[in-house]
Amino acid sequence: MTTLTKLLILFYLAVSSFTASAQKKASLIIINAKVVTLNDASPQAQAIAINGDKITAVGTNAQILKFKTSQTKTIDAKGKTVIPGL
Repeated sequence: MTTLTKLLILFYLAVSSFTASAQKKASLIIINAKVVTLNDASPQAQAIAINGDKITAVGTNAQILKFKTSQTKTIDAKGKTVIPGL
């Protein structure tokens, strides 16, 4: 199994096992993106929230912007593809 395959499997497990965090904040939000999730039920998302070095949430812009605080850095991907974990 290649390193890329292992990384993609790990990302898939992280996304598919995601549950809403009680700590709803993010240090970084990427919006207006094409987020590749590798989740068959939801293969692509619009935005991603990251807190520290962990993915907090993947979803629509509206869902992810709920994690924004005054300290959150926001990046507008302008429709570009984002592949978390790579």
